[in-house]
Amino acid sequence: MMNDESFQVSTPTDRSIAMTRLFDAPPAVVFEAWTRAEHISKWWDPSGAPLAACEVDLRPGGCFRWVNSGQPDFPFEGVYRQIEPAQLLVFTTRGAGGRSESVATLLFHDVGGRTRLDMTIVCGSAQERDALLAMRVDVGTGKTLANLARHLAGMAAAAGPGGPGRTSGTVLSRDGTRIGFDRVGQGLPLILVDGALCYRGMGASGQLAELLASRFTVFTYDRRGRGTSGDTPPYAVQREVEDIDALLQHAGGSANVWGMSSGAALGLEAAAALPGIARLALYEAPFIVDRGRPTTQDDWRQIGAALAAGRSGHAVALFMKSVGVPAIVRAAMRLLPAWNKLRAIAHTLAYDGALVGDKQLGQPLDAARWRGITIPVLVMDGEKSAAWMRAGNRALAAALPGAAYVTLPGQTHMLKPRAHAPALAEFFSRP
Repeated sequence: MMNDESFQVSTPTDRSIAMTRLFDAPPAVVFEAWTRAEHISKWWDPSGAPLAACEVDLRPGGCFRWVNSGQPDFPFEGVYRQIEPAQLLVFTTRGAGGRSESVATLLFHDVGGRTRLDMTIVCGSAQERDALLAMRVDVGTGKTLANLARHLAGMAAAAGPGGPGRTSGTVLSRDGTRIGFDRVGQGLPLILVDGALCYRGMGASGQLAELLASRFTVFTYDRRGRGTSGDTPPYAVQREVEDIDALLQHAGGSANVWGMSSGAALGLEAAAALPGIARLALYEAPFIVDRGRPTTQDDWRQIGAALAAGRSGHAVALFMKSVGVPAIVRAAMRLLPAWNKLRAIAHTLAYDGALVGDKQLGQPLDAARWRGITIPVLVMDGEKSAAWMRAGNRALAAALPGAAYVTLPGQTHMLKPRAHAPALAEFFSRP
């Protein structure tokens, strides 16, 4: 069997073959190279030629089919069984020539920023295992993994010190609405969810994405009705949850999620409904749980009336008054170029109201609605934010099973990416 310092092969049982290789890239990047068609097609063929076909449906029960150049009658195909991003990949491969299915298990171990890949193939019988060895599967796999090592080096060179450059695209939500997104960085997927009146063209989430791009594949997107995203009526909170699910599936079926303000409320709804969210971080969900400020029922009613009357600028001004923007600032903003951008998405304020209105009644939160959220959650607020905001977030952390609560020194409700990035990087990097 083929063995050298970088590639080791053994036969731990009479039905199995175990192979180990060390790569100069972190587990998240190696995992990405194993699970995205645009990468697999460049390194899988032992000859080094691009694949003739590469199909990947990365989800439990999803199928894959990879065809080496010049070998259309011998595809490598199978079904994904278990997927844990940057940690574990299990799939079955379909037998050929009367052979039964084999099960491949790939474990991605972090070794000081490098990756030790442990791959075990369990065959249907000892005879089938011996047949693979006779075909020198160890030699072919050794060549394939050497190709992968070269491909990873190319990925790193193309990325540069800050990770891969920004790319844009769209996903299709369940109701047919197109959702526009940007993707930057490399590593575990992370989806950023904006608050009211923010989208890729307005707000600081893009800066936050850049700061996190060296450690994560970060997705920023336009919530429906904003920027380049569509807006299929009628609106429902569930539609926005489905938008996040579409991004999750595009990211490989699993991702971390961060949400701010009404985006934090949306992140909670998504975490309660979607199994693909691994970790959830929330900044200042605007929940009113005491008498620290007036409730907002009348504010949302007035905003709705302004929108119904076609007075988008007035709706924006009413919202800004509700969240505490001083009158002189509201007046000055009407003179700025950004005002027209705000007016263009004013109709989405009604969507934010649907997300947060029933949690701004000055009453204790209903913990039962989030009882099903068992993933790790980080609830954050700012040291200089209003007392009612901080009280709401303390109450939210207490209502979520096992949630951590952190106050960022010197911060307010205005997002300052450099103050947030270190805490988010640490939380989302935990095993």
